[in-house]
Amino acid sequence: MVTSAVVLSPLPNIALVALLLSGVEKSLMKEACQVASALQSTLGYYGLSFPLGRMEATEWRRLLHLLAAAPVRVVWGGVMIPQESITEEERMELSNLAETLWGCKVYRGSDEVCFDPYYP
Repeated sequence: MVTSAVVLSPLPNIALVALLLSGVEKSLMKEACQVASALQSTLGYYGLSFPLGRMEATEWRRLLHLLAAAPVRVVWGGVMIPQESITEEERMELSNLAETLWGCKVYRGSDEVCFDPYYP
């Protein structure tokens, strides 16, 4: 079930808030960006994590661009993508993009790691 961003309010201004968006796929990119933007406090997010997300690197790249345009901010931590979705080489390319967009890195890990939004 996809939550409509219309019913969401921004989170309180608390440092180190990480957002976990499970099961994001190509058809849900727009909704994921709307939810992330609607929940974001003025402080932005410590990190974004996408457990059970199954997309190719080009789709992850598009999602990062859409999130930045929403605008969603990642202010310190990073972006966690399931290791099944991207190779290490693709992770490095996406990490360069995240560095440009937000000044952070992209990490890959198992779905269990992705469910821990404060890793690494």
